[in-house]
Amino acid sequence: MSLLRAIRIMWVSWVATALSLGCTTTSDPTVESELRTGAVVADAEHPEVGLLLRSNGGVCTGALVGQRTVLTAGHCVAEPNDPCEGNFVFEANGNRTSIPYHACAKLDDSAPSFKNQDLGVIHLDATSPLATVAILARSFAVPDARTVYGFGLSGACTDIVPDGHKRKYSFVVEEGVTPPANTCMGDSGGPHFSAGTNRVVAVVSGRWGRDLTLSMTGDVVANYGWLAARLEESEASKPFPRQTSTLPGH
Repeated sequence: MSLLRAIRIMWVSWVATALSLGCTTTSDPTVESELRTGAVVADAEHPEVGLLLRSNGGVCTGALVGQRTVLTAGHCVAEPNDPCEGNFVFEANGNRTSIPYHACAKLDDSAPSFKNQDLGVIHLDATSPLATVAILARSFAVPDARTVYGFGLSGACTDIVPDGHKRKYSFVVEEGVTPPANTCMGDSGGPHFSAGTNRVVAVVSGRWGRDLTLSMTGDVVANYGWLAARLEESEASKPFPRQTSTLPGH
């Protein structure tokens, strides 16, 4: 058995165990200061937010934006010598569902503002059974209350593997700046929802120990044209190439 296959089996086994335990909803109204120590949420809260298990053993967070389309961070879908393949895992109606994927698109990251363009889109091999999908936002007002979700490591970022729980952190964007909120490995690609809605305005880009300031997010609003085009292709079952290096609107 190859090392890659062994790693993949280990992750699938972990997810099956972790998700079978279920998640408890916190009753603590206190807003946590960091996503990595944020409130654990029930699967029914934004069930379209799921876990990406990459075939190389990597873990990220993603959100369904179509019945066959997942939005995540660009560095979660295509890196040098990494295959575009894996599984999108989510919990709905008490059932764990895992859908494989083999087609990805990544926004061009050659520009100086790379972090604002750290966006990726995945085309699933099969249609998701979820009735609810996230919506790509075209604009947002300031101040803007947001809630970000992620499946990353918790505590001091020292866990060996994620614990299978989806966590959230709420904050307010005001004058282009957000409060710092450290993330951990596995949170990349986690959606920023306008609080109380299913509109995604950004995704987590910063990796280990990075914050959620706007300069460290994949900007959905600024890159809406590119994302909308990839979404249309994916939902029409016209899978895009592994990497797409076009700029927004091209």
